[in-house]
Amino acid sequence: MGLYTNKAIDLMKVENLNKIKKMALFEENWNGTGGKAFSEGAINLFKAIINALEKQPQIAPTGRNSLLMQYELDDKSMLAFEVSERRTEEVYIPKGDYSLAQMEIFTENVSQQINESVVRFYGLK
Repeated sequence: MGLYTNKAIDLMKVENLNKIKKMALFEENWNGTGGKAFSEGAINLFKAIINALEKQPQIAPTGRNSLLMQYELDDKSMLAFEVSERRTEEVYIPKGDYSLAQMEIFTENVSQQINESVVRFYGLK
């Protein structure tokens, strides 16, 4: 059973890295609303973070040269990160209540900060 769990995590990582690989090919206005092409530095940062994460998120590109990473719990709590080259914004929304949203900004040790936040998030269950 432990082998299966590791395989599933690896598959999510592969899927996320494939998404980032596709994002590297986006051209200016890729989303039809002025989305900027992703810089090489941003793509390398996104790959490094995905490779360093212990638990893989759902990911999506944004039109601001950043990557949205999201985790959710069954109780509708959400932990999201918007990762860009200069900073990472974390938003925690307990039980889907946006009025209780908490925000934090990271500029250093981003992978470590995200891993620590995810551990805390899943410990809150």
